[in-house]
Amino acid sequence: MQHAIKHVIASCLTITMAAAVSAELLPGYSAGSGANTSQVIIDFGFQGGDAYLFDYRYDGDATAEDMLLALDAAGDLTVHHQFFEFGGVSSIFIDGFSFDGNSAVPSFEGAAGESWSYWIVDDRVAGPSFYVSSPTGATDRVLEDGSIDGWSLNISEFNSMGLDPTFTQPTVIPEPASAALLMLGGLVLARRRR
Repeated sequence: MQHAIKHVIASCLTITMAAAVSAELLPGYSAGSGANTSQVIIDFGFQGGDAYLFDYRYDGDATAEDMLLALDAAGDLTVHHQFFEFGGVSSIFIDGFSFDGNSAVPSFEGAAGESWSYWIVDDRVAGPSFYVSSPTGATDRVLEDGSIDGWSLNISEFNSMGLDPTFTQPTVIPEPASAALLMLGGLVLARRRR
């Protein structure tokens, strides 16, 4: 019983800590072209940095991998990645991200216990205002018009029970009007950079 109470208290502290390190959401930029738009939030909040909202425009079918590679090719966001083959299928592994003076690239080993976690907003599971941990990797995540993905930095520490990760969801999901204003700001920044 006492162990269960400690576990509940630790969970509450983790949630409180996650909320306390939430970063401010700033505009990134837009990549691609097409009638469909998906967004991704890259959140450096656990490291004391900011979170950035990026827009990806496309037609037809696209995956989260397509979105990340297009954003990497289009601007100042660096998506540190490598590809692995599983059963003859190539899949992307995200080592980290660098943007606007923020950088976290823990790679496989997890420097200082850091890692990146992948989240999606899934209306069917939790509603339009909640993230859920992605059930697939970026290679297999099929985007839909209006979909929102998020990547957040996490810290894992060893304790008496082994590795204890603190998984932090990305910063708040933007309201549609706020997202439009952020993307307008992002387009202005993108034009200034070019």
